[in-house]
This record gives sequence, C-alpha cells and structure tokens, in this order.
Amino acid sequence: MISELVILGTLLYGDEKYKHIALNSVKGYQFSGSFNRIIFEGCRESDERYNIITPDNVIDLTDLEVGTDYLSDFREYRASKLREIEGHCEKIADQYTRNSIIRGLSGIVLDEDTYESAKDIINDAESIISQTAIDVGMPGLTYSEMVERDENKPRYEKLDLGDPFWNQTFFRHCGCHKGQMTTVFGESKHCKSTAAMMYSRMLIDQGYKGLYTSFEDRDRKYAEYVLKGLEDESKIDNFIVTDHSQGCSTLEDIVTTAKYHKAMNDISFLIVDNAQIVEVDGLRFDYEKKRIVTISDRLRKLAIEEDIWVLMLSQISNERSRASGYDRQPKLNDMYGSGQIRKDSFMAIGIFKPSEVDELLVKNEFTGEPRGVKHPSGNDEIWPLSTVLMKQEAIREGEKYWKNVILNIRDDGLWRPTQEPERMQPNGVPF
Repeated sequence: MISELVILGTLLYGDEKYKHIALNSVKGYQFSGSFNRIIFEGCRESDERYNIITPDNVIDLTDLEVGTDYLSDFREYRASKLREIEGHCEKIADQYTRNSIIRGLSGIVLDEDTYESAKDIINDAESIISQTAIDVGMPGLTYSEMVERDENKPRYEKLDLGDPFWNQTFFRHCGCHKGQMTTVFGESKHCKSTAAMMYSRMLIDQGYKGLYTSFEDRDRKYAEYVLKGLEDESKIDNFIVTDHSQGCSTLEDIVTTAKYHKAMNDISFLIVDNAQIVEVDGLRFDYEKKRIVTISDRLRKLAIEEDIWVLMLSQISNERSRASGYDRQPKLNDMYGSGQIRKDSFMAIGIFKPSEVDELLVKNEFTGEPRGVKHPSGNDEIWPLSTVLMKQEAIREGEKYWKNVILNIRDDGLWRPTQEPERMQPNGVPF
C-alpha cells in the first residue's frame, strides 16, 4: 500500500490532481511518527486556509524548526506510487468502473508496503467503494476450512445474560445469539429503551462489550442509567454509546461505527434505538415503511457479517393507539414493515406499560391520583404503576414463550421482581 512518505511527498511537491487523493487517504492520527503527523496536519491546514499546499506554508503553520531544504527530502516520493496505481486503473476499459476505482483510492489505508500487483490495488479500491472489508476473498469454504475457522472462536455463540430465566426460558432457543437480530417494539414511552438498557446492563455485567446507538443527544444519560444497575461498576467502559451529537445519524453511520468497534473493541452486541428515526441515504424520511424495511434487512446482514447480536428497537403504527385497555398491548402486525421484520428477526418482542393507558389506571377515589393499574383478568387485583409487560410475538426457531414477562421499572432500571430481591420495592412483595 501507499507509504507515509509517498503521501507527504505528493502533498508537498506532487501534481495538483494527485493532492486530493493524497489528502483524503488518511487522518492525521494514522501516521506512525509524530513528525510526519505534524507535517500532514500542516498540509491539511494549508489547503483549508490558502487553498494551496507549499513547504513554506507548512513550516509557518506548524512552527517546525526546519527549513524547506529539509522537506525537500520528500521530493523523491512525490506521486510516483499514486501515478503507478492510477496507471493500472486506466487499463480498465469501462469508464464508469475506472472512475469509481480512482475515487476509491482516497480511502486506502496506509502502511509501508507496496502492492504486489495491479489486481491487489483494484481489489482494494473496489472494496472501499462498496464499503466491504478491504481484505477481499472469494466466498466458499470446505468443511475442513469451516472447522479450522471455528476452532478458536465459535461463531454465533449464545450470549449469557447471567439469569437462568432469560437464558433458559425466554431466550432458550434463539434471540440472544451472535449472528441474529432481535426486534423490540412498542408505543412511545412504553420502555423500549429501558428494556434495551436492561439487556445491556446484564451483558456488560457478564463481561461482554457492546455498542448502543441513539439518535438523540443523550449519550451520557444512557451510560449513567446502565451504570446505576451494574453489579461491577468498573465494567461500565465496556458499554460504548454513540448518539446524534457524535455524528451518528444514518444507517451507514451505524454500520460503519459497528464495524469499527467490532474490529477495535470486539463488541458482542449492537443496539439500535430506534429504527423510526434512522435516516437512510437515498430514501426520503417520510417513506417510513421503505426505511424500516431497508434498515431491518441491513442490520440482519450486519449481525451475520460481524458475528454480533443486534437488538433493534421500533415503534408501532398509530392504529394500535385506537384500541383500549389491554388491547393496546402491541402485536407484530402493528408495525410498519412487519413482514420484513418477521423475516429478518429471530425474535420479535412486544413491550407494554399499562400505566401509559388512561383506562387501565386505578385512581385514589379521594385525590384522583393513580395508585396502580388494573389486572388483565379484570378482577380486583391491582398491579403497581411500575409494571411493564414483555412478550414474545414471533420466534423463528424453537418454541415460543407464551406468557407475559412481568417487569418492574425503577430508578436503577428495569428488573424482574424475583431477579434482585434486595432491590425490590420498599414493601418487598413481588408481583
């Protein structure tokens, strides 16, 4: 690949048509040496400030205690390798492909080695354009090759949530495995994000690393919410959060960020909160159904590509809000793109908070203040206002868990009442 010296030589002394490629090939932090890094940043600042890069400008902008004679040592590296690469690309007959590959050169990662053949160069450039892995290989493995691949690192392992109920009942057959996608859906304010953070907390406590992507400006709030319930607070830095303020706002942002943190931090799970507000390049934001279908399909593929568990949160359509009482509990068909999600998800989970439905509230007859929620059976039993119901609505493999899981939302997260006895409500009575 192109070396650091070639990049700097091209920027300082190369032809203008190659400087754009060189300038956009890397970021400053990718340079191994501090001196080369300073020169590169000086070149970038010179281009931004003066729209031209010269050795004198670079020296002035970086306060380097060297003269232009010193920088002239880079002359011998100017653009030679870039011209060689572009020459290989020019041999391609199809103009569209040729131009695309040349544009793709701007993303090639640097090191000190050179390419062995034109094929290697073209493969790298094509892979960058299509946003696939740089190391391109042809698919197809023999059984022996599969065994060898999986010897040290089994694929699609089941994640341990640290609670026998979740491991052996709710997620007994599927839904919490690497290589799979799970969808949690419900109305706004019905604890989808809280449920996602509950699973995050449980996985972080078991030693896994995960990425939580939000499209609001609340990264620290999410992290602190998970931190409240952690048994081992030292593990909180295994929980990586990105939000809109950090520049994560599109589907491709999610894919790129997840691939980066898989490579750099070996994350085991990804949470996307929530699909309704994720932008998709090339699709208008008001085409909600098309966006959801596109997002669901891409996240399913991402789970397989990166061997991670993907948890996608999604709201339901407004039709369900016209129902009353416990009929408001969401069904999979209430979602936009439900057919696609049924195909993509190994499990789809509906979540419902009864206290968000006015007709389910039980109020104090004197003050009018809510004191609980009605029981689904219609008898005189009253559930706490903190009650949240979670139910499997679709499952691809194995047997469905038919019962509602009754959860309790507190200041430190969402919990099953029998999961943490010492953290129950003051009266200590499970429901």
